[in-house]
Amino acid sequence: MFLIALTAIPSASISFSLALLLPFLGCILSGGTDIHLGMPAVAVLFAIFVLYMARTVHVSFMDKVRTQVANDRLVQDLESMQNDLLDAIKSTSEGFAIFDEDDRLRYYNDKQLDISGSMRDKIVPGILFAEIVRATSPPLQCEGRELGDKEWLEWRLRRHLKGAGSLQQQQSPGRWNLTTDRRTRQGGYVTVYMDIADMKEHETELAAARDDAESAKPECLTLMTHELRTPLNAVLGFSDNLKDESYGPHSDARFLEYSRDIHDGGSHLLPIINQILDLSKIEAGKYELMEEGFELEFPFNDVRQKMGQLAQDAGLTLSLECDRGIPGLCGDLHTIRQILINLIPNAIKFRPTGGIVTETASRQDPAEGDGLLIRISDTGVGIDEQDIIKALTPFGQIQGPVNGNHQGTGLGLLLVRSFMPLHEDEMSIDSALKQGTTINLYFSSHPLIERNAA
Repeated sequence: MFLIALTAIPSASISFSLALLLPFLGCILSGGTDIHLGMPAVAVLFAIFVLYMARTVHVSFMDKVRTQVANDRLVQDLESMQNDLLDAIKSTSEGFAIFDEDDRLRYYNDKQLDISGSMRDKIVPGILFAEIVRATSPPLQCEGRELGDKEWLEWRLRRHLKGAGSLQQQQSPGRWNLTTDRRTRQGGYVTVYMDIADMKEHETELAAARDDAESAKPECLTLMTHELRTPLNAVLGFSDNLKDESYGPHSDARFLEYSRDIHDGGSHLLPIINQILDLSKIEAGKYELMEEGFELEFPFNDVRQKMGQLAQDAGLTLSLECDRGIPGLCGDLHTIRQILINLIPNAIKFRPTGGIVTETASRQDPAEGDGLLIRISDTGVGIDEQDIIKALTPFGQIQGPVNGNHQGTGLGLLLVRSFMPLHEDEMSIDSALKQGTTINLYFSSHPLIERNAA
C-alpha cells in the first residue's frame, strides 16, 4: 500500500525529503545531543507534510490535465461532427436554412441561394426570416389558394413561427416547392425547401390517366353488357322453347328440369345486366330520355303485373293506390317504370311474412310545389341510418333477415337515385330500425296533364 501511495508522489519531492533528512541522520550516527535527536523528528514530520502536499497537488494537476485532454478531444469530435453535418447539408439537393431563437438566419446551403432567386444577394447570416419573405414575391398559389402580398406575408410568418409542417407552393409555371418548417429544441427554426416539380408533373400525368380510365369505363361497361345481353337473349329464347316443349315432349324428364333452371338463371341475370348498362349510360351522360304524356296507372299496372307474384310468394300484401283524379305526367315512361320496379324488390326483401308493401301516388302539397308524390312504404324491419348510406353505394348489400331467396344485387336503390336527377326530381328515404321504411319520390319538375272533367 505504501509503495502504491509513493507512485502518486513526484520523484523530486521524494529526493528533496531524503536530502533534508541526511544531515540529521549523520548527526545521530556520530552521537549527537538531545537537540540533535529532536531535530530529526521535526524533519521527519516536515518531510511527511511535504510528501502529502506534493501528492495532493500532483493528483489534482494530473486530473486537470486528463480533463483538459478529454475536453480537447470532445471539442475536436464535435467540430468534426459539425463539419460533417454542414458538409452533408451543403451537398444535399434540398434548400436548407437554420434560424436562431430570434428568427435570424444562422446557416444556409447553396441550394437555398438557388431557390431564393432574386433574393440571392440579400441572403446573409443575421437576416430575419420576415425580411426574406417580405422581399420575396408571393407564389402563384399556395396549398391551392392565391394570396396577395400582405395576406401571403401574414400567412407565411404564422406558419413558420408555429413550425406547422409542410406546404406546397407554385413559384412559377412548372416550378413547385415543398416547404417544411420545424421548431428546434433550443427555440430556433429549421426550414427545408424541396423541388417537387417532377412529382407534380407525375401527379398531373396520373390524374390525366385516371380521367381517361374513368371516361373509358362507362363505354367499356356498355360494350361489355351489350356483348353479354345479346347471347343471353338467345339463351332465354331457346330455353323458353325447351321448357315449354315447343318441339315435342322431351325423351328424358331431366331435360325439362334443366331447361327451366337455365331459363330461371338467365331471367335473373338479364335485369342485372340491364341495370349495369343503365348505370354506365347515366355515368357517361348518354342516357336519353323519351318524354311523353301518360297516366300513372300504366307504370302502376306494370308493377302489379311483374311484382305481384313476387310479393305473394314472399307472403306479403302488395297495395298499389292512385288518388282519385290525379293528373297525368309528362316524362319518360320507361324510366319511371324502372324506378318503381327497382324499389318494390327492396321493399319485399327485408319484410317478414304477413307484412304490407304500399305504393301510393298523390298530388304534392301545394306548399312544397306543384307536382306528384309517389310513396313506397312497408312494415318491415327498417334500415339503420348508416346502412342507408351503404345501400346507396354500388353493390351495397345490407345485412339483415332476408325474406325468402330474394338476395338482390345492391344496384336497385343506387339506380333509382341516379334516375331521379335526370328529370331534376328528388328522392328521400325515411327509415328506422323496427319501424319500416318509406321512400318518397318527388316529381316536381314534370308538366302535369290535368284530366278532363267528365
